[in-house]
Amino acid sequence: MSGAGAPGGQPTSVELASQPDACPLSSTQQLWCAGDLGDDAGSFSPRFLSTRAIRISGRLDVDALQRALDDLVERHEILRTVVVRDADPKYQQVLAPVPVPLDVRDVTPIAGQSRDVQAETLAQEAMRSSLDPRVPPLLRSVLVRLDDNDSILVLVAHHTAADGWSMQLLLRDLSVLYAAHLAGRNAALPPVTQYREFVAWEHERITGPAAEAAMSYWREKLRGGEAFALPTDRPIPERHTRAYSASYFNVDAEVITAAAELARSMRSSLFFVLMAAFSVVAHKITGTTDPIFNAISAGRNDVQSQNVVGSIMNILPLRTDISDCATFREVMAKTRQTCVEAYTYELPVRQIVDEMPGIVRPKTDPWLCEVFVTMSQPQVDENDFQFGSGSYQIRKWVIDEPEASGPPEGFAWIVDVLPSGELTGHVLYNTDEIDESNAVGWAASYCQVLAAGVGAPDRDWRTL
Repeated sequence: MSGAGAPGGQPTSVELASQPDACPLSSTQQLWCAGDLGDDAGSFSPRFLSTRAIRISGRLDVDALQRALDDLVERHEILRTVVVRDADPKYQQVLAPVPVPLDVRDVTPIAGQSRDVQAETLAQEAMRSSLDPRVPPLLRSVLVRLDDNDSILVLVAHHTAADGWSMQLLLRDLSVLYAAHLAGRNAALPPVTQYREFVAWEHERITGPAAEAAMSYWREKLRGGEAFALPTDRPIPERHTRAYSASYFNVDAEVITAAAELARSMRSSLFFVLMAAFSVVAHKITGTTDPIFNAISAGRNDVQSQNVVGSIMNILPLRTDISDCATFREVMAKTRQTCVEAYTYELPVRQIVDEMPGIVRPKTDPWLCEVFVTMSQPQVDENDFQFGSGSYQIRKWVIDEPEASGPPEGFAWIVDVLPSGELTGHVLYNTDEIDESNAVGWAASYCQVLAAGVGAPDRDWRTL
């Protein structure tokens, strides 16, 4: 990259002045550009998506829904923003609002098949979509109608424009906008902060004295370490030849209740218990006692970012040395310390990696697959969005998918605690490099370790 632009390869205000509605990239957008493998693979692949599915009872007004979707693109600039990747330096540009494609599908219920099973299958089919991030809007929707009073609404956004937190905000706004169109009134929504406003604020935050103090922590914490990686069954190809697959798993509410009680007894959180179990599973698979996990963070630790639609998610390198731990309780205590420190000193992962490139496992080893861990925590109460006479977000999935939207690379491990108290999760993997049996086996091992650890926290963690 040339030396033009501001520090960090960002365009200056002078350079952007000739580009109407253009602005520098956020740290997350820079991360996506680092994983740019062209238009058909990597971060800008049409299959790198964020999705949500809502099951709706009662009639839905399609015209009001279309207008509400279009209002979303008007309200949130990022849904009509493209990353100009062939410029040097790269930048983002906001374009004019355009209508959101809404695909309405009427299907006939299958006799003898559970409505819930059919709804899940139809939702998965609708989410199995593609979206060109070069062509706004970066949002699509599918409405699948089983009958006049039973439907599934699917939102699909490109991941470079909307992360998981953003999708919850979009559901909230869509619900309010839809209700307003039905009632013929203005929508009562909070003032919107645009993504480019967040970018300007973020730049100030990560270049000040506090950022240098945080970097000192990361230099010391990560020295000599490397990201945890899974062994593959075949060498990782330069480009995948097939879509990712998803395998789902669930943990009973009784186990998660016990995990939450254990967390409270240690003045901790459920998240720390779930991460401690990952450390034990990592040891079972590879023998490591000092893993650095790529943990997906919302990246929204400040009030300014919590109502912004856009890709703000971050990757936190969580390093916990458990070699001197005797019990699962001690593993959990070590994990708690790691996580508290990491969130206290959180910086964009690109900033950390630029400073310490050695923590990234070299991609020259095709037999090692990096792992990304996500703990999903929806930030918008489901009572805050309502469609028809009743609706709920489909969050528990049981039907494995041979083709699913996946990460640009690596192996993704995603868990989500449901309102029912149970844990649902899935692993995303590519069979170009990892056999289904191994992916399913690792997920099963995690469930077993978690149950055993919270059931007997003072047991030797190596025997779980």
